[in-house]
Amino acid sequence: MEFVDEVVASTQHIWTSVAGLNPHPHSQPETLYRQERLVTCVIQITGAWRGVVMQQCSEELARQVTSTMFGKAPADVITNEIHDVISELTNMLGGSLKAKLPGPSQLSLPTVIEDQDYQLVIPHTPLLCQVAFECQGQRLMVTVLHQNTNR
Repeated sequence: MEFVDEVVASTQHIWTSVAGLNPHPHSQPETLYRQERLVTCVIQITGAWRGVVMQQCSEELARQVTSTMFGKAPADVITNEIHDVISELTNMLGGSLKAKLPGPSQLSLPTVIEDQDYQLVIPHTPLLCQVAFECQGQRLMVTVLHQNTNR
């Protein structure tokens, strides 16, 4: 199975089974909204395979998925709950992908960034794949970076 296919399958399975939402691949991965507040969660995989798994979505989608998981109205969701949910979804995705990679390896704790019009740079870690999804009328982006250990 190609790695992009694994990212798609894992993302859809996790978001559907855990959050009750069904993201569908979208054809334009480069279009994430610069004027909108984004929630980005990053988790590193270290060991035999080294890289980064990142999920990025609008604050609105993050609020929707959190309200679904906590059984609350979106307006009642607080920031810490959003960070917890996005961290857990990213951790699950990282674990799912890690299981398909050479081991042994470990997952780091998730890091969450929330703002608008920012750029996240992880040096010496080129893009392995990037998949855009449409979910609840919003965009979800999954990016996997692979660190070249031969540098």
